[in-house]
Order: sequence, then structure tokens, then C-alpha cells
Amino acid sequence: MGRKSSLTEKQWSEIERRLIAGEKGRALAREFEIFEAIIRKRFGAPTKKIKDFANQFFVIRYSLRNFRDSAHLGGRYINGHRGKAKQFLHNVDCYRSL
Repeated sequence: MGRKSSLTEKQWSEIERRLIAGEKGRALAREFEIFEAIIRKRFGAPTKKIKDFANQFFVIRYSLRNFRDSAHLGGRYINGHRGKAKQFLHNVDCYRSL
């Protein structure tokens, strides 16, 4: 079962949000007065996956924007899915705002 955490769920959420934003685990451990190893154990792999996923979304979004701006020919988009691309970009924006 293990020992009860000295931090509340709200504090853990704050740590997770700040890790994703790019702050270092060591600085957060100092601020919240816990060991850095605890932060690594709880967020190490999941945070890396989230960052990688967000970076992939950013690359896709950037590529789609450039494609959308350059692919316009004669009043029509080459791929014919302008609405779908807009919806996808909207979903990416919603994800990144989390």
C-alpha cells in the first residue's frame, strides 16, 4: 500500500502542469519540499510521453498550416478537405490549452 503522500492532489496536479511546461523536477522538489526521486517516479515516463505527443501535434499543426496556405489553387484546396483540416487544427488548439 505504501505511505500516504505529503502533497495533496491539487499540488501534484500543479507539479505535473509545471513539468509539462518545462520546469525542472529538481526545482519543483525543492519548492514543495519533497525528494526529486518521488517526482521522477510519479511523472517520469508519462510526462515524457505527453511532451512528445504535444510536440508531434505542434509539428503536424505547423505543417498543415503551411500546406493549407500554399495548397490553395483556383479557389479549391488540393486535398479537398478544408473543413476537416480546420476541425483538426481546432482540436489541436484545444488539446494544447489543457
